Amino acid sequence: MNPPYSCPGLWIAKLQEEFNCGRVEEAIALVPAATDTKWFHPLIASNLICFWKGRIKFLDTNYQPKMAARQSHCLIYWGKNKSRFRQIFSPYGNFNFFSQGETLEAIEERIFKIGDRF
Repeated sequence: MNPPYSCPGLWIAKLQEEFNCGRVEEAIALVPAATDTKWFHPLIASNLICFWKGRIKFLDTNYQPKMAARQSHCLIYWGKNKSRFRQIFSPYGNFNFFSQGETLEAIEERIFKIGDRF
């Protein structure tokens, strides 16, 4: 889902509601990485988020790159396939460390693996 920039919070809230009710089993939303907004912060603790490296380049109708976006973006994931989401999008961005249902041990293990890269 790529909600309108004018009101992403309303769309995200609706998607979260549908996911919580079981009507949506898996979803990805492309949104501005608006960490200064009220709608964004609840997502950090409850979803897996890929913060895109650099600026996303969208394609025109002929699949040619257009100008890069004016702001940073992130992909927010809902679902059970978190490992697959990380695997696919890790070349393109960095991930938040906390996601719903993860144990503290699993989070620490991921943090230490990332630390080994430096």
